[in-house]
Amino acid sequence: MSTDVVIPTWNRADLILDCLAHLARDPSPHRAIVVDNGSTDDTVEQVRARYPDAVVVALAENLGFGAAVNAGLRAAESEHVVLINNDANVAPGFVERMCAPLADPQVGMVAGVLVDPRTGRVDSAGVVADRSLSGHAYRWAEDPDTLAPADAFLLGPCGGAAAYRREAVLAIGAFDEAMFAYSEDLDVGLRMRAAGWSCALATDAHAIHVGSATLGKRSEFQTRVASFSRGYIAGRYRLAARWLAAELLLGTAAAARARTLLPLRERVRGWRAGRKLPARTVPADLALEPWVQAQRRALG
Repeated sequence: MSTDVVIPTWNRADLILDCLAHLARDPSPHRAIVVDNGSTDDTVEQVRARYPDAVVVALAENLGFGAAVNAGLRAAESEHVVLINNDANVAPGFVERMCAPLADPQVGMVAGVLVDPRTGRVDSAGVVADRSLSGHAYRWAEDPDTLAPADAFLLGPCGGAAAYRREAVLAIGAFDEAMFAYSEDLDVGLRMRAAGWSCALATDAHAIHVGSATLGKRSEFQTRVASFSRGYIAGRYRLAARWLAAELLLGTAAAARARTLLPLRERVRGWRAGRKLPARTVPADLALEPWVQAQRRALG
């Protein structure tokens, strides 16, 4: 059975063409669905010319990562959908390995393994959340060839390498388009967990991940959207005062490092936006990392 592979992209035609070239070498039965987020280069034309079998969903403007994924989910037809970033180059067999854990009827989502090309170590093998609902890369810096099965802290997949039961993720409302980028995979994981689905780790499904190649690592735009999403999660899930205080501290520190109030201002704006909407709840039995432990790991 063929699996739909959804790939959001924006500009950087070189990235999506390289991504599709690697995907084409995967013998797993699949169909590529490229969702172009209003690119201003010739991405759409190049993809259509070089990969005529791919489905291209061309959006009129850049609506963000979550909106692009949702457009891909609507265009998909398969029972299972694999999601990869445009800067992820998959290994042969990736699609089949990603979907294999979905044979378990309790599994609704699967995390793949993104590998940092500079170090050869794990960049992310899913998402783990601390008690402030801040997301962190699961199994970061481990050896990808010796990964053990997932422990209780694996919340859900990273949006850069994920597989979902299509009907299950649509049933929870799919990706929240209020977040332009970042933290939307954590939010989907929380809502999938609340709906009773578990997450598995496909330890043998590997992809090389360039990382922040589209938005630019630590660019002003990346800082803006990531900070807003962080605040939105805090507001939508009604974080307790102590965790809001911790987030305020982190936002202040980020603002000091960047010498701009942007990280702090966007967190506040996101929090206000989240507070205006119906509250979302965290499953009572969800395993969350201690905040201090998570922050120490994030700081290296």
